[in-house]
Amino acid sequence: MDDDDLYSPFWGHVEDLRYYFLKALSIIVVGVILSFACYQPIIAFLTAPLESIDAEAVPKGLHRDRLETVRIVNSSDTPMLFSLPEEALKPNPPLPSVEEITDNTYRIAPKGQLLFSKPVFESLPLVVLSPLEGVLTALKVSFWIGFVGTSPFWLFVFLQFIIPALKGEEKALVYPFLLTSSAFILGGICFAFFVTVPIANQYLVVFNQTIGTNLWSLERYLDYTLFLLLANGFAFELGAVGIFSVHLGLVSARALVAGRRFAIVGAFILGALLTPPDVLTQLMLAIPLMLLYEGLILFAKCTERNC
Repeated sequence: MDDDDLYSPFWGHVEDLRYYFLKALSIIVVGVILSFACYQPIIAFLTAPLESIDAEAVPKGLHRDRLETVRIVNSSDTPMLFSLPEEALKPNPPLPSVEEITDNTYRIAPKGQLLFSKPVFESLPLVVLSPLEGVLTALKVSFWIGFVGTSPFWLFVFLQFIIPALKGEEKALVYPFLLTSSAFILGGICFAFFVTVPIANQYLVVFNQTIGTNLWSLERYLDYTLFLLLANGFAFELGAVGIFSVHLGLVSARALVAGRRFAIVGAFILGALLTPPDVLTQLMLAIPLMLLYEGLILFAKCTERNC
């Protein structure tokens, strides 16, 4: 688009917008198709935080443990001592080639072997509750991964439509803002995946176990996980907005300090609106937002002092 297009008729701009919209839509479609082609590893990656649930912290009622049998063989020509792991079950009955020394220490004769079992904690199984749930869930996950994953590219396409209408100084900030925004969104998603989701999973499993049996569906779990990831990404984006507001002189360090109390209240409100209705996940979003705000104050002070 050249400078003369700025003064083209209204429908000329509409036609340009249509062109850029179709171009952005094609990028999203390609991203969704590629995501659907890899839906199995994507779903496995999104459900990986379930493996971090601490089995010992889950209240125990009637439950079923899967046991793993371990065989320790003494291939030497001399007796060897072996101590059972803490989680191992005591061998019963002991083999003739094994002599119990203490409660968990055994002497294994040459060429002898010791067999014991230990519980293996399985991550919380996710069930599929209807014939179409698996397909629909894969399509839903593919859409959001494709949409968010290609966002830098289709946003760049729309910027090509907007940039000609901007002034010189504004044009210079467009690409830095796009890069900074992408970094903050990615930071929010990573924080949610590695911190918020595992902690929330542990809390919710323990809480639910006190009133019933945890039986989570694949669709509901992925909806909950994607919601937390996108909510944290959106909330962290406020940090990029704040940085450029300070850079453009729209807000000062004094104004940020004066608005700290309102920012704290706003962080908790966002935490309540953008997370499931439990206090822990709300805090896990509100606290990073408050830390981002404090960092923004330091950035504003540093900018004003030209440090």
